[in-house]
Amino acid sequence: VLAFCGIGRPAKFAETLGAAGARNAVLRPFPDHHAYGDEDAERLLAEATRTGLPLVATEKDQVKLKGSPALDRLAAATRVVPVKLQVEEEAVMLALLDRVIAARRS
Repeated sequence: VLAFCGIGRPAKFAETLGAAGARNAVLRPFPDHHAYGDEDAERLLAEATRTGLPLVATEKDQVKLKGSPALDRLAAATRVVPVKLQVEEEAVMLALLDRVIAARRS
């Protein structure tokens, strides 16, 4: 597959694809919270056409693929892979969230 994502840890997306059975996923990472543009769409579509690989992305990325004909074509050509956040140490995560919320309030 030809995977693309604009998430904080793109390698984790590649791991998820591998765990789901994708062999030799080609990853095209973008910065976290990337705003996709026509150039991104055209480049990804061209690579998918050239390689014959199906495009896959996260749900977070899929919702950003709108606003132009190129982005609409990319959205239509992309399969979505759901990704879930799994917290292994809930107490640590809750403490971190408490600190962030307290800092924002002050």
